[in-house]
Amino acid sequence: MEIFKVGDIVARRSYNYDVIFRITNIRNGMADLVGVTVRIVADATVV
Repeated sequence: MEIFKVGDIVARRSYNYDVIFRITNIRNGMADLVGVTVRIVADATVV
């Protein structure tokens, strides 16, 4: 199991790592993400 923390750089494996994100916050098993290479904000379940 990987341990994610605020500031880590992550990508969407299901989309062949098309967008790079930085984790800005983690709460209740959800991570808030901000795009590094494109202007986007998202959230994702931490697994």
